[in-house]
Amino acid sequence: MLRLAGLGEQAKADRGHGRPGELTSAERDELKRLRRQNAEKARTIEALRKAAVSFAKESDR
Repeated sequence: MLRLAGLGEQAKADRGHGRPGELTSAERDELKRLRRQNAEKARTIEALRKAAVSFAKESDR
């Protein structure tokens, strides 16, 4: 039953009648997408950082 109440609240937000600061479904989807994208970029940066450290160690030899 609680789930149905949440759906009703989300529907209100999607129609522009939600509480102040409440995200619409589209905004929630975009936030999820941006968080996934940010995590992917963080993993890429970490891999590049490790590669640079490894390369630097190899070139010192």
